[in-house]
Amino acid sequence: MSFAIIDASVLVKWFAEEEGSSQAIQLRDAHYKGEIVLLVLDLTFLEVINALIVAQLNN
Repeated sequence: MSFAIIDASVLVKWFAEEEGSSQAIQLRDAHYKGEIVLLVLDLTFLEVINALIVAQLNN
């Protein structure tokens, strides 16, 4: 089984359409199918929340 460490920018691409979103979604789908294990650092989810809030405020 393959492993990948992903950062907040990859997770944000799952929710916000931007450059690289299709590759991020392919990683997500591979994880859902059990083809790859995705690992994140402890603060990644807080970084994602912050990025999505900032994106919403800028729209």
